Amino acid sequence: MESLQQKEHQPIPVDLIIEILSRLTSTPIARFRCLSKLWDSILRSQDFTDTFLARSLARPQLLFACGNDDGNLFFFSSPQKSSSIAAANYHMNFPCARFDNVRHVNGLVCFKDNAFALKIFNPSTGQCLTLPEIKTHGRWMRTFLGCDAIEKQVKVLTITGEHEGNAISDQHQVLTLETDKMSWRTIHCGIPHFPISGGVCINGVLYYIATEDSMIVCFDVRSEKYTFIRARGAVDLTTNLINYRGKLASLGFYGFL
Repeated sequence: MESLQQKEHQPIPVDLIIEILSRLTSTPIARFRCLSKLWDSILRSQDFTDTFLARSLARPQLLFACGNDDGNLFFFSSPQKSSSIAAANYHMNFPCARFDNVRHVNGLVCFKDNAFALKIFNPSTGQCLTLPEIKTHGRWMRTFLGCDAIEKQVKVLTITGEHEGNAISDQHQVLTLETDKMSWRTIHCGIPHFPISGGVCINGVLYYIATEDSMIVCFDVRSEKYTFIRARGAVDLTTNLINYRGKLASLGFYGFL
């Protein structure tokens, strides 16, 4: 028969730890990873990630990024409530070379540190990851983030081009965010184009607008294949693609004289 002292020293089951910690916000979870190698392993596990994300979807947050003249991005988040008044929580600030190429998906933010250096930043935990150098002869670059919900992978898509005059892409590369050594791989795109909008990822497909015949580019994050939607006259530089209740929608601005 076990003594009371023996019962008091029995370890807490891992599944119970996951259940308890998944109810917390990301800030204390980031601190708890420093407690021990065991806790770090638990909090990095796929079981915890799946449980935490499932609970997070039930309490959605709005992420705000504001830039200043000194080249800093300030990150805030706020609960997504129906009330018109909500308090925003400040996370931290981070230097950013260009504000017009900041991309985000699933709470992760991708931005340029300089001309062709990219970083992935988690505003909730303060973690920052510098991506491998992009080998390209291009003079311009556009970056997008996409998420494959089936394989549970986040991928970075970069499009570069050499000629600034016609601004047509000639190189497409993809990198998968993972714990092992990461590297860029070149993929094929059937129609050269120049992206003119930020991307929106819906159900594993990344969408953005391109100048070539005013088309919408569809990039399947899992298969890394391109398809295209002709939307002649329906999209332009004033159009933003948005996720409206799980469907792709366009939001345009029209001025009145």
